[in-house]
Amino acid sequence: MNATKVSQMEKNHWLNSKGETALIEIIDERKKTRSKAQNDLYWVWLRILSDHTGYADLEELRRLLQKKFLGMEYDFWNQARTEHITEVQGTSKLTVKKFRDFLEKIETFANVELGCTLPNEDDLYWQAMGVTS
Repeated sequence: MNATKVSQMEKNHWLNSKGETALIEIIDERKKTRSKAQNDLYWVWLRILSDHTGYADLEELRRLLQKKFLGMEYDFWNQARTEHITEVQGTSKLTVKKFRDFLEKIETFANVELGCTLPNEDDLYWQAMGVTS
């Protein structure tokens, strides 16, 4: 995360703050796998998109988004060429940066294609902390 992003987060927090203290979570993008905050945000977004689109099965919606934006992890024919094997690429091994890119694609898709505005991680964090409403 660069200094400009941190400064912007801090400014947004102070503008929306109810209290006199600020808490800022800094995520190391070099971390090997996605952060807990990213994962939590992803599942909140899935529930919102489920309500918006009518998909009752979050697992199915999750797989559709992963296929659309991450592609297939395994896509090959067996040696005898009698069976085609495919599997949607998962998110559990994505780095923080790659998972952020994935979330940005979902956010853009939801907004542009579905007309659904998703809350961003800053909104959810500050709401969870009771700083903003």
